[in-house]
Amino acid sequence: MAQGLPVFPAFGVSEPGVDTRWRKWTGRFENLMIGMDIKDKKRQRALFLHYAGEEVNDIFDVLKNTGDDYETAKIKLTEYFAPKKNTEFEIYKFRQAKQESNENIDSFHKRLRHLSINCEFSETDKEIKSQIIQGCTSTRLRRKALRDDLTLDSLIKEARTLELSDQQASEIEGQAKYDVVNAMKSRQRQNQKAQKERRRHIIKESICRYCGYEYPHKSGKCPASGKTLKVIVTKTERMMQNKIYGLTVNSMQLQRPNLKVYINGCKIKALVDTGSSINVIDERTYSKLHNKVRLKKAHTKVYAYGSSKVTLLGKFQAQIESKSKITSAPVYVTKGNSGNLLSYQTSVDLDIIPVINAVTHSNVDELCKKYQSVFTGMGEMKGTKVKLYIDSNVQPVTKPHRRIPFHLRKQVEKELQRLEDLDIIEKVEGPTDWVSPIVVTPKPKSNNNQIRICVDMRLPNQAIKRTRHVILTIDDMIVDLSGARVFSKLDLNHGYHQLELSEESRNITTFTTHVGLRRYKRLSFGINSAAEIFQNALCTALEGSRRCKEHLGRHNNMGKGSSRA
Repeated sequence: MAQGLPVFPAFGVSEPGVDTRWRKWTGRFENLMIGMDIKDKKRQRALFLHYAGEEVNDIFDVLKNTGDDYETAKIKLTEYFAPKKNTEFEIYKFRQAKQESNENIDSFHKRLRHLSINCEFSETDKEIKSQIIQGCTSTRLRRKALRDDLTLDSLIKEARTLELSDQQASEIEGQAKYDVVNAMKSRQRQNQKAQKERRRHIIKESICRYCGYEYPHKSGKCPASGKTLKVIVTKTERMMQNKIYGLTVNSMQLQRPNLKVYINGCKIKALVDTGSSINVIDERTYSKLHNKVRLKKAHTKVYAYGSSKVTLLGKFQAQIESKSKITSAPVYVTKGNSGNLLSYQTSVDLDIIPVINAVTHSNVDELCKKYQSVFTGMGEMKGTKVKLYIDSNVQPVTKPHRRIPFHLRKQVEKELQRLEDLDIIEKVEGPTDWVSPIVVTPKPKSNNNQIRICVDMRLPNQAIKRTRHVILTIDDMIVDLSGARVFSKLDLNHGYHQLELSEESRNITTFTTHVGLRRYKRLSFGINSAAEIFQNALCTALEGSRRCKEHLGRHNNMGKGSSRA
Protein backbone atom coordinates (compact mmCIF):
# COMPACT_ATOMS: atom_id res chain seq x y z
CA MET A 1 0.00 0.00 0.00
CA ALA A 2 1.37 3.40 -0.98
CA GLN A 3 1.89 5.91 1.80
CA GLY A 4 1.97 9.73 1.84
CA LEU A 5 -1.58 10.87 0.92
CA PRO A 6 -2.77 13.02 3.83
CA VAL A 7 -6.20 12.76 5.34
CA PHE A 8 -8.34 15.60 3.98
CA PRO A 9 -9.36 18.00 6.77
CA ALA A 10 -13.12 18.51 6.66
CA PHE A 11 -13.86 22.25 7.09
CA GLY A 12 -17.16 24.08 7.07
CA VAL A 13 -18.56 24.66 3.62
CA SER A 14 -18.50 28.44 4.17
CA GLU A 15 -14.76 28.61 4.96
CA PRO A 16 -12.71 30.29 2.21
CA GLY A 17 -10.44 28.02 0.20
CA VAL A 18 -12.16 24.66 0.97
CA ASP A 19 -13.30 24.29 -2.63
CA THR A 20 -9.79 24.73 -4.02
CA ARG A 21 -8.18 22.39 -1.47
CA TRP A 22 -10.84 19.72 -2.10
CA ARG A 23 -10.17 19.77 -5.84
CA LYS A 24 -6.41 19.56 -5.30
CA TRP A 25 -6.82 16.65 -2.87
CA THR A 26 -9.05 14.65 -5.18
CA GLY A 27 -6.57 15.20 -8.01
CA ARG A 28 -3.75 13.78 -5.89
CA PHE A 29 -5.95 10.82 -4.91
CA GLU A 30 -6.63 9.98 -8.55
CA ASN A 31 -2.90 10.14 -9.28
CA LEU A 32 -2.41 7.64 -6.45
CA MET A 33 -4.99 5.29 -7.98
CA ILE A 34 -3.23 5.45 -11.33
CA GLY A 35 0.15 4.81 -9.70
CA MET A 36 -1.19 1.81 -7.81
CA ASP A 37 -3.04 0.59 -10.93
CA ILE A 38 -6.37 0.33 -9.10
CA LYS A 39 -9.18 0.40 -11.67
CA ASP A 40 -12.05 -1.22 -9.78
CA LYS A 41 -14.58 1.58 -9.01
CA LYS A 42 -15.84 0.05 -5.76
CA ARG A 43 -12.26 -0.40 -4.49
CA GLN A 44 -11.47 3.20 -5.50
CA ARG A 45 -14.57 4.33 -3.54
CA ALA A 46 -13.46 2.44 -0.43
CA LEU A 47 -9.93 3.87 -0.56
CA PHE A 48 -11.33 7.33 -1.34
CA LEU A 49 -13.44 7.35 1.84
CA HIS A 50 -10.63 5.79 3.87
CA TYR A 51 -8.07 8.44 2.94
CA ALA A 52 -10.63 11.27 3.21
CA GLY A 53 -10.73 10.80 6.98
CA GLU A 54 -13.30 10.46 9.72
CA GLU A 55 -14.83 13.97 9.43
CA VAL A 56 -15.43 13.55 5.69
CA ASN A 57 -17.01 10.14 6.32
CA ASP A 58 -19.39 11.71 8.86
CA ILE A 59 -20.45 14.20 6.17
CA PHE A 60 -20.71 11.42 3.56
CA ASP A 61 -23.01 9.33 5.79
CA VAL A 62 -25.73 12.00 5.76
CA LEU A 63 -25.61 12.58 2.00
CA LYS A 64 -28.31 10.96 -0.17
CA ASN A 65 -27.92 8.88 -3.35
CA THR A 66 -24.18 8.35 -2.92
CA GLY A 67 -24.13 5.16 -5.05
CA ASP A 68 -21.57 2.38 -4.70
CA ASP A 69 -18.84 3.60 -7.04
CA TYR A 70 -16.05 6.18 -6.84
CA GLU A 71 -17.42 8.69 -9.37
CA THR A 72 -20.79 9.08 -7.62
CA ALA A 73 -19.16 9.46 -4.18
CA LYS A 74 -16.76 12.08 -5.57
CA ILE A 75 -19.59 14.06 -7.22
CA LYS A 76 -21.67 14.13 -4.02
CA LEU A 77 -18.79 15.28 -1.82
CA THR A 78 -17.69 17.84 -4.43
CA GLU A 79 -21.19 19.29 -4.44
CA TYR A 80 -20.96 19.59 -0.66
CA PHE A 81 -17.49 21.21 -0.56
CA ALA A 82 -17.93 23.21 -3.76
CA PRO A 83 -21.51 24.53 -3.84
CA LYS A 84 -22.86 26.49 -6.79
CA LYS A 85 -20.75 29.58 -7.51
CA ASN A 86 -21.81 33.07 -8.56
CA THR A 87 -20.00 33.22 -11.90
CA GLU A 88 -20.24 36.99 -12.23
CA PHE A 89 -18.67 37.48 -8.82
CA GLU A 90 -15.87 35.03 -9.63
CA ILE A 91 -15.17 36.93 -12.85
CA TYR A 92 -15.13 40.19 -10.84
CA LYS A 93 -12.50 38.74 -8.45
CA PHE A 94 -10.46 37.59 -11.45
CA ARG A 95 -10.55 41.05 -13.04
CA GLN A 96 -9.47 42.73 -9.79
CA ALA A 97 -6.32 40.62 -9.48
CA LYS A 98 -3.09 42.65 -9.83
CA GLN A 99 0.52 41.55 -9.56
CA GLU A 100 1.98 42.38 -6.15
CA SER A 101 5.30 44.25 -5.85
CA ASN A 102 7.01 41.18 -4.35
CA GLU A 103 5.29 38.62 -6.60
CA ASN A 104 7.07 37.11 -9.63
CA ILE A 105 5.30 36.34 -12.89
CA ASP A 106 4.99 32.60 -12.20
CA SER A 107 3.22 33.19 -8.88
CA PHE A 108 0.91 35.73 -10.50
CA HIS A 109 0.12 33.30 -13.33
CA LYS A 110 -0.61 30.53 -10.82
CA ARG A 111 -2.94 32.79 -8.82
CA LEU A 112 -4.85 33.78 -11.97
CA ARG A 113 -5.15 30.15 -12.96
CA HIS A 114 -6.83 29.29 -9.63
CA LEU A 115 -9.14 32.31 -9.84
CA SER A 116 -10.28 31.32 -13.34
CA ILE A 117 -11.52 27.84 -12.31
CA ASN A 118 -15.04 29.02 -11.45
CA CYS A 119 -15.25 31.79 -14.06
CA GLU A 120 -16.42 29.43 -16.84
CA PHE A 121 -14.31 31.19 -19.47
CA SER A 122 -14.59 29.79 -23.00
CA GLU A 123 -10.87 30.60 -23.59
CA THR A 124 -9.15 30.58 -20.23
CA ASP A 125 -5.60 31.14 -21.57
CA LYS A 126 -6.74 34.19 -23.51
CA GLU A 127 -8.37 35.71 -20.41
CA ILE A 128 -5.30 35.01 -18.25
CA LYS A 129 -3.04 36.57 -20.87
CA SER A 130 -5.23 39.69 -20.96
CA GLN A 131 -5.21 39.98 -17.15
CA ILE A 132 -1.41 39.62 -17.01
CA ILE A 133 -1.02 42.45 -19.54
CA GLN A 134 -3.35 44.71 -17.55
CA GLY A 135 -2.23 43.80 -14.05
CA CYS A 136 1.52 43.20 -14.33
CA THR A 137 4.00 45.58 -12.66
CA SER A 138 6.44 45.64 -15.60
CA THR A 139 5.86 48.49 -18.06
CA ARG A 140 8.32 46.96 -20.51
CA LEU A 141 6.42 43.65 -20.53
CA ARG A 142 3.11 45.42 -21.09
CA ARG A 143 4.44 47.46 -24.02
CA LYS A 144 6.01 44.42 -25.64
CA ALA A 145 2.77 42.44 -25.27
CA LEU A 146 0.78 45.27 -26.85
CA ARG A 147 3.33 45.64 -29.64
CA ASP A 148 3.77 41.92 -30.47
CA ASP A 149 1.09 39.23 -30.76
CA LEU A 150 2.35 36.83 -28.08
CA THR A 151 0.77 33.64 -26.82
CA LEU A 152 0.36 33.06 -23.10
CA ASP A 153 3.44 30.81 -22.99
CA SER A 154 5.51 33.35 -24.93
CA LEU A 155 4.33 36.10 -22.60
CA ILE A 156 5.36 34.10 -19.52
CA LYS A 157 8.79 33.36 -21.01
CA GLU A 158 9.32 37.01 -21.89
CA ALA A 159 8.33 38.06 -18.36
CA ARG A 160 10.82 35.58 -16.85
CA THR A 161 13.56 36.96 -19.08
CA LEU A 162 12.83 40.54 -18.05
CA GLU A 163 12.73 39.63 -14.35
CA LEU A 164 16.05 37.83 -14.59
CA SER A 165 17.73 40.69 -16.49
CA ASP A 166 16.39 43.25 -13.96
CA GLN A 167 17.72 41.18 -11.06
CA GLN A 168 21.16 40.81 -12.62
CA ALA A 169 21.34 44.51 -13.56
CA SER A 170 20.35 45.51 -10.02
CA GLU A 171 23.16 43.45 -8.57
CA ILE A 172 25.71 45.01 -10.95
CA GLU A 173 24.43 48.56 -10.41
CA GLY A 174 24.21 48.03 -6.65
CA GLN A 175 27.86 47.03 -6.47
CA ALA A 176 28.88 49.99 -8.64
CA LYS A 177 26.87 52.38 -6.46
CA TYR A 178 28.42 50.84 -3.35
CA ASP A 179 31.89 51.48 -4.75
CA VAL A 180 31.02 55.10 -5.64
CA VAL A 181 29.55 55.76 -2.19
CA ASN A 182 32.63 54.31 -0.51
CA ALA A 183 34.89 56.47 -2.64
CA MET A 184 32.84 59.58 -1.84
CA LYS A 185 32.85 58.78 1.89
CA SER A 186 36.60 58.26 1.79
CA ARG A 187 37.14 61.66 0.12
CA GLN A 188 34.68 63.27 2.54
CA ARG A 189 36.58 61.86 5.53
CA GLN A 190 39.83 63.13 4.08
CA ASN A 191 38.35 66.62 3.53
CA GLN A 192 36.87 66.70 7.04
CA LYS A 193 40.19 65.65 8.52
CA ALA A 194 42.01 68.38 6.56
CA GLN A 195 39.48 71.02 7.64
CA LYS A 196 39.79 69.92 11.26
CA GLU A 197 43.56 70.22 11.08
CA ARG A 198 43.27 73.70 9.57
CA ARG A 199 40.88 74.80 12.33
CA ARG A 200 43.23 73.44 14.96
CA HIS A 201 46.09 75.33 13.36
CA ILE A 202 44.11 78.58 13.28
CA ILE A 203 43.02 78.23 16.90
CA LYS A 204 46.53 77.36 17.95
CA GLU A 205 47.92 80.45 16.24
CA SER A 206 45.27 82.97 17.35
CA ILE A 207 42.50 82.32 19.93
CA CYS A 208 42.45 80.19 23.08
CA ARG A 209 39.43 77.89 23.02
CA TYR A 210 39.13 77.95 26.82
CA CYS A 211 39.24 81.66 27.70
CA GLY A 212 38.77 83.33 24.29
CA TYR A 213 41.89 85.51 24.60
CA GLU A 214 44.93 85.61 22.32
CA TYR A 215 46.95 82.42 22.20
CA PRO A 216 49.63 81.65 23.20
CA HIS A 217 49.24 83.51 26.51
CA LYS A 218 51.97 85.97 27.44
CA SER A 219 51.95 84.75 31.04
CA GLY A 220 52.14 81.15 29.89
CA LYS A 221 48.99 80.26 31.85
CA CYS A 222 45.36 80.36 30.69
CA PRO A 223 43.15 82.66 32.85
CA ALA A 224 40.40 80.04 32.70
CA SER A 225 42.60 77.33 34.15
CA GLY A 226 41.00 75.73 37.23
CA LYS A 227 37.80 77.81 36.96
CA THR A 228 34.26 76.73 36.19
CA LEU A 229 32.34 79.27 34.13
CA LYS A 230 28.79 78.14 33.59
CA VAL A 231 25.61 80.15 33.64
CA ILE A 232 22.14 80.08 32.08
CA VAL A 233 20.75 83.36 30.82
CA THR A 234 17.06 83.21 29.97
CA LYS A 235 14.99 85.50 27.88
CA THR A 236 11.31 85.32 27.02
CA GLU A 237 10.68 86.92 23.68
CA ARG A 238 6.98 87.71 23.58
CA MET A 239 3.48 86.63 24.47
CA MET A 240 0.92 86.39 21.63
CA GLN A 241 -2.49 84.77 21.42
CA ASN A 242 -2.16 83.00 24.78
CA LYS A 243 1.26 81.58 23.84
CA ILE A 244 4.47 82.45 25.66
CA TYR A 245 7.76 82.14 23.85
CA GLY A 246 11.05 81.90 25.72
CA LEU A 247 14.66 80.91 25.25
CA THR A 248 17.47 79.54 27.37
CA VAL A 249 21.05 80.06 26.20
CA ASN A 250 24.29 78.87 27.75
CA SER A 251 26.65 81.81 28.12
CA MET A 252 30.06 82.54 29.62
CA GLN A 253 29.32 84.76 32.63
CA LEU A 254 31.11 85.08 35.94
CA GLN A 255 27.88 85.46 37.93
CA ARG A 256 24.23 84.64 37.48
CA PRO A 257 21.59 87.19 38.58
CA ASN A 258 20.24 84.84 41.25
CA LEU A 259 18.60 85.96 44.48
CA LYS A 260 16.61 84.47 47.32
CA VAL A 261 12.92 85.25 47.66
CA TYR A 262 10.03 83.85 49.67
CA ILE A 263 7.10 82.17 47.90
CA ASN A 264 4.21 81.50 50.28
CA GLY A 265 6.69 81.82 53.14
CA CYS A 266 9.18 79.28 51.72
CA LYS A 267 12.67 80.52 50.89
CA ILE A 268 13.76 79.63 47.34
CA LYS A 269 16.50 80.58 44.93
CA ALA A 270 15.35 82.18 41.66
CA LEU A 271 16.93 83.65 38.55
CA VAL A 272 15.91 87.21 37.60
CA ASP A 273 14.75 87.19 33.98
CA THR A 274 13.93 90.70 32.72
CA GLY A 275 12.55 89.31 29.48
CA SER A 276 10.20 86.74 30.98
CA SER A 277 6.47 87.43 31.17
CA ILE A 278 5.73 84.67 33.71
CA ASN A 279 7.09 83.39 37.02
CA VAL A 280 8.25 79.79 36.84
CA ILE A 281 9.30 77.25 39.46
CA ASP A 282 10.16 73.62 38.85
CA GLU A 283 8.45 70.54 40.23
CA ARG A 284 11.12 69.93 42.86
CA THR A 285 10.80 73.45 44.30
CA TYR A 286 7.01 73.20 44.37
CA SER A 287 7.23 70.00 46.45
CA LYS A 288 9.24 71.89 49.11
CA LEU A 289 6.70 74.70 49.56
CA HIS A 290 5.07 74.87 53.00
CA ASN A 291 1.29 74.57 52.85
CA LYS A 292 1.47 74.40 49.07
CA VAL A 293 -1.80 75.24 47.36
CA ARG A 294 -3.62 73.07 44.87
CA LEU A 295 -2.58 73.65 41.27
CA LYS A 296 -5.03 74.97 38.72
CA LYS A 297 -4.97 73.97 35.09
CA ALA A 298 -2.71 76.23 33.02
CA HIS A 299 -4.15 77.02 29.59
CA THR A 300 -1.16 79.15 28.62
CA LYS A 301 1.26 77.51 26.19
CA VAL A 302 4.89 78.11 27.11
CA TYR A 303 7.65 77.72 24.53
CA ALA A 304 11.40 77.72 25.00
CA TYR A 305 14.04 78.74 22.47
CA GLY A 306 13.47 77.06 19.11
CA SER A 307 9.72 76.79 19.82
CA SER A 308 10.13 73.63 21.92
CA LYS A 309 7.12 73.36 24.21
CA VAL A 310 7.56 73.43 27.99
CA THR A 311 5.44 70.97 29.96
CA LEU A 312 3.36 72.70 32.64
CA LEU A 313 1.91 70.90 35.65
CA GLY A 314 -0.31 73.86 36.52
CA LYS A 315 -0.28 77.28 38.19
CA PHE A 316 -1.22 78.94 41.48
CA GLN A 317 -1.54 82.45 42.92
CA ALA A 318 1.39 83.05 45.25
CA GLN A 319 2.64 85.68 47.67
CA ILE A 320 6.20 86.58 46.68
CA GLU A 321 8.42 88.49 49.08
CA SER A 322 11.85 90.12 48.68
CA LYS A 323 13.91 92.01 51.25
CA SER A 324 12.00 95.23 50.69
CA LYS A 325 8.56 94.43 49.24
CA ILE A 326 5.76 91.87 48.97
CA THR A 327 3.59 91.25 45.90
CA SER A 328 1.07 88.72 44.65
CA ALA A 329 1.49 87.09 41.25
CA PRO A 330 0.68 83.84 39.41
CA VAL A 331 3.42 81.19 39.45
CA TYR A 332 3.64 78.40 36.85
CA VAL A 333 5.04 74.98 37.79
CA THR A 334 7.12 73.07 35.22
CA LYS A 335 7.96 69.39 35.18
CA GLY A 336 11.43 68.35 36.36
CA ASN A 337 14.12 70.40 38.10
CA SER A 338 15.16 72.97 35.49
CA GLY A 339 15.23 75.93 37.90
CA ASN A 340 13.14 78.95 38.91
CA LEU A 341 12.53 82.26 37.12
CA LEU A 342 11.24 85.62 38.27
CA SER A 343 9.49 87.63 35.55
CA TYR A 344 10.22 91.24 34.68
CA GLN A 345 6.97 92.56 36.16
CA THR A 346 7.40 90.70 39.45
CA SER A 347 11.02 91.83 39.68
CA VAL A 348 9.87 95.44 39.25
CA ASP A 349 7.11 95.02 41.83
CA LEU A 350 9.66 93.70 44.34
CA ASP A 351 12.10 96.59 43.64
CA ILE A 352 14.69 94.11 42.39
CA ILE A 353 15.21 95.96 39.12
CA PRO A 354 14.30 99.51 38.06
CA VAL A 355 11.31 100.27 35.85
CA ILE A 356 12.16 100.56 32.16
CA ASN A 357 10.25 103.64 30.99
CA ALA A 358 9.25 104.72 27.52
CA VAL A 359 9.01 108.40 26.62
CA THR A 360 5.29 108.96 25.99
CA HIS A 361 2.82 111.81 26.07
CA SER A 362 -0.16 110.84 28.16
CA ASN A 363 -2.41 113.77 27.22
CA VAL A 364 -3.75 112.44 23.91
CA ASP A 365 -6.73 114.77 23.81
CA GLU A 366 -4.44 117.78 24.11
CA LEU A 367 -2.31 116.65 21.19
CA CYS A 368 -5.36 115.92 19.02
CA LYS A 369 -6.77 119.37 19.77
CA LYS A 370 -3.49 121.17 19.11
CA TYR A 371 -2.96 119.43 15.76
CA GLN A 372 -6.62 119.05 14.81
CA SER A 373 -6.03 119.14 11.05
CA VAL A 374 -3.85 116.03 11.24
CA PHE A 375 -6.50 113.98 13.06
CA THR A 376 -9.55 115.13 11.09
CA GLY A 377 -10.83 113.36 7.98
CA MET A 378 -8.97 110.84 5.87
CA GLY A 379 -6.09 112.93 4.57
CA GLU A 380 -4.58 112.88 1.12
CA MET A 381 -1.07 112.86 -0.30
CA LYS A 382 -0.92 116.04 -2.34
CA GLY A 383 0.33 116.05 -5.91
CA THR A 384 0.20 112.27 -6.32
CA LYS A 385 -2.21 110.20 -8.39
CA VAL A 386 -1.91 106.43 -8.76
CA LYS A 387 -2.27 104.90 -12.20
CA LEU A 388 -3.22 101.23 -12.55
CA TYR A 389 -1.88 99.52 -15.66
CA ILE A 390 -4.54 97.28 -17.20
CA ASP A 391 -3.79 94.32 -19.47
CA SER A 392 -6.01 94.84 -22.54
CA ASN A 393 -5.82 91.14 -23.40
CA VAL A 394 -7.87 90.22 -20.32
CA GLN A 395 -11.60 90.19 -20.98
CA PRO A 396 -13.56 92.49 -18.59
CA VAL A 397 -15.96 90.66 -16.27
CA THR A 398 -19.27 91.81 -14.82
CA LYS A 399 -20.18 89.69 -11.80
CA PRO A 400 -23.78 89.45 -10.53
CA HIS A 401 -24.85 91.16 -7.34
CA ARG A 402 -24.54 89.15 -4.13
CA ARG A 403 -27.61 89.53 -1.98
CA ILE A 404 -27.01 91.28 1.32
CA PRO A 405 -29.00 90.11 4.38
CA PHE A 406 -31.84 92.48 5.22
CA HIS A 407 -30.66 93.07 8.79
CA LEU A 408 -27.32 94.40 7.46
CA ARG A 409 -28.59 96.69 4.71
CA LYS A 410 -29.00 99.77 6.89
CA GLN A 411 -25.46 99.36 8.16
CA VAL A 412 -24.17 98.94 4.58
CA GLU A 413 -25.93 102.12 3.49
CA LYS A 414 -24.45 103.98 6.45
CA GLU A 415 -20.93 102.75 5.68
CA LEU A 416 -21.26 103.65 1.98
CA GLN A 417 -22.36 107.16 2.92
CA ARG A 418 -19.42 107.50 5.31
CA LEU A 419 -16.97 106.48 2.56
CA GLU A 420 -18.59 108.95 0.16
CA ASP A 421 -18.33 111.76 2.72
CA LEU A 422 -14.61 110.96 3.13
CA ASP A 423 -14.20 111.15 -0.67
CA ILE A 424 -13.02 107.52 -0.83
CA ILE A 425 -15.74 106.20 -3.18
CA GLU A 426 -18.16 107.75 -5.65
CA LYS A 427 -21.36 106.76 -7.45
CA VAL A 428 -21.08 105.31 -10.95
CA GLU A 429 -23.19 106.71 -13.74
CA GLY A 430 -23.52 105.06 -17.15
CA PRO A 431 -22.10 101.78 -18.48
CA THR A 432 -19.04 100.09 -17.00
CA ASP A 433 -16.97 97.11 -18.18
CA TRP A 434 -15.95 95.86 -14.75
CA VAL A 435 -18.30 95.08 -11.85
CA SER A 436 -17.28 93.14 -8.73
CA PRO A 437 -19.44 91.89 -5.84
CA ILE A 438 -18.91 92.84 -2.21
CA VAL A 439 -18.68 90.83 1.00
CA VAL A 440 -19.98 92.35 4.24
CA THR A 441 -18.21 91.27 7.43
CA PRO A 442 -18.58 92.52 11.02
CA LYS A 443 -15.61 94.35 12.48
CA PRO A 444 -13.94 92.33 15.23
CA LYS A 445 -14.23 93.63 18.80
CA SER A 446 -16.74 96.27 17.69
CA ASN A 447 -19.20 97.43 20.35
CA ASN A 448 -21.56 99.29 18.01
CA ASN A 449 -22.10 96.55 15.38
CA GLN A 450 -19.87 98.18 12.80
CA ILE A 451 -19.29 96.39 9.50
CA ARG A 452 -16.57 96.32 6.88
CA ILE A 453 -17.27 96.31 3.13
CA CYS A 454 -14.79 94.20 1.19
CA VAL A 455 -14.72 94.12 -2.61
CA ASP A 456 -13.97 90.76 -4.25
CA MET A 457 -11.16 91.87 -6.61
CA ARG A 458 -9.94 88.39 -7.63
CA LEU A 459 -11.00 88.67 -11.27
CA PRO A 460 -10.00 92.35 -11.79
CA ASN A 461 -6.60 91.58 -10.26
CA GLN A 462 -5.94 89.22 -13.15
CA ALA A 463 -5.99 92.25 -15.46
CA ILE A 464 -4.06 94.66 -13.21
CA LYS A 465 -0.34 94.54 -13.96
CA ARG A 466 1.91 94.45 -10.91
CA THR A 467 4.26 97.37 -10.37
CA ARG A 468 7.43 96.11 -8.73
CA HIS A 469 8.94 98.09 -5.86
CA VAL A 470 11.31 96.84 -3.19
CA ILE A 471 9.76 96.47 0.27
CA LEU A 472 12.21 96.81 3.15
CA THR A 473 12.62 93.88 5.51
CA ILE A 474 13.06 94.13 9.27
CA ASP A 475 16.74 93.24 8.85
CA ASP A 476 17.21 96.21 6.50
CA MET A 477 15.64 98.56 9.03
CA ILE A 478 17.71 97.22 11.94
CA VAL A 479 20.95 97.83 10.04
CA ASP A 480 19.93 101.33 8.94
CA LEU A 481 18.78 102.34 12.43
CA SER A 482 21.74 100.79 14.22
CA GLY A 483 22.94 102.96 17.09
CA ALA A 484 19.69 104.92 17.45
CA ARG A 485 18.47 105.45 21.01
CA VAL A 486 15.33 107.57 20.71
CA PHE A 487 12.49 106.45 18.48
CA SER A 488 9.22 107.97 17.31
CA LYS A 489 6.49 106.27 15.31
CA LEU A 490 4.01 107.73 12.84
CA ASP A 491 1.01 105.49 12.18
CA LEU A 492 -0.97 106.31 9.02
CA ASN A 493 -4.51 105.03 9.51
CA HIS A 494 -5.94 103.46 6.34
CA GLY A 495 -2.83 104.63 4.53
CA TYR A 496 -3.84 103.28 1.12
CA HIS A 497 -6.87 105.58 1.05
CA GLN A 498 -4.55 108.60 1.25
CA LEU A 499 -3.45 107.97 -2.35
CA GLU A 500 -5.84 109.16 -5.06
CA LEU A 501 -6.54 107.00 -8.12
CA SER A 502 -6.32 108.57 -11.56
CA GLU A 503 -9.59 108.94 -13.46
CA GLU A 504 -8.80 106.16 -15.97
CA SER A 505 -7.90 103.73 -13.16
CA ARG A 506 -11.14 103.97 -11.22
CA ASN A 507 -13.44 101.99 -13.51
CA ILE A 508 -11.85 98.61 -12.71
CA THR A 509 -12.69 99.07 -8.99
CA THR A 510 -16.46 99.34 -9.63
CA PHE A 511 -18.56 97.23 -7.26
CA THR A 512 -22.25 96.52 -6.92
CA THR A 513 -24.49 97.12 -3.88
CA HIS A 514 -28.23 96.96 -3.25
CA VAL A 515 -28.34 100.76 -3.66
CA GLY A 516 -26.41 100.93 -6.92
CA LEU A 517 -22.87 100.89 -8.29
CA ARG A 518 -19.91 102.56 -6.61
CA ARG A 519 -16.22 102.81 -7.44
CA TYR A 520 -13.08 103.82 -5.56
CA LYS A 521 -11.48 107.23 -5.92
CA ARG A 522 -8.61 106.20 -3.65
CA LEU A 523 -6.25 103.25 -3.66
CA SER A 524 -8.14 100.14 -2.51
CA PHE A 525 -6.92 97.44 -0.16
CA GLY A 526 -8.07 94.70 -2.55
CA ILE A 527 -5.81 95.71 -5.45
CA ASN A 528 -2.95 93.25 -5.91
CA SER A 529 -0.23 95.89 -6.32
CA ALA A 530 -1.49 98.28 -3.61
CA ALA A 531 1.24 97.36 -1.10
CA GLU A 532 4.09 98.03 -3.52
CA ILE A 533 2.49 101.24 -4.80
CA PHE A 534 2.05 102.58 -1.29
CA GLN A 535 5.57 101.55 -0.25
CA ASN A 536 7.00 103.42 -3.22
CA ALA A 537 4.93 106.50 -2.32
CA LEU A 538 6.30 106.45 1.23
CA CYS A 539 9.87 106.05 -0.02
CA THR A 540 9.40 109.04 -2.32
CA ALA A 541 7.88 111.21 0.42
CA LEU A 542 10.62 110.38 2.95
CA GLU A 543 13.49 110.44 0.50
CA GLY A 544 16.44 112.36 1.90
CA SER A 545 15.19 112.19 5.49
CA ARG A 546 18.03 111.01 7.70
CA ARG A 547 17.39 108.18 10.16
CA CYS A 548 13.86 107.70 8.89
CA LYS A 549 12.57 104.39 7.53
CA GLU A 550 9.16 103.36 6.33
CA HIS A 551 7.56 100.06 7.23
CA LEU A 552 4.35 98.71 5.73
CA GLY A 553 2.22 97.17 8.49
CA ARG A 554 0.24 93.97 8.07
CA HIS A 555 -3.30 94.15 6.76
CA ASN A 556 -5.79 92.98 9.28
CA ASN A 557 -9.17 91.34 8.61
CA MET A 558 -9.53 91.91 4.87
CA GLY A 559 -8.98 95.58 4.45
CA LYS A 560 -8.00 97.36 7.59
CA GLY A 561 -4.33 98.19 7.58
CA SER A 562 -1.75 100.68 8.73
CA SER A 563 1.57 101.97 7.53
CA ARG A 564 4.34 103.20 9.73
CA ALA A 565 7.24 105.52 9.24
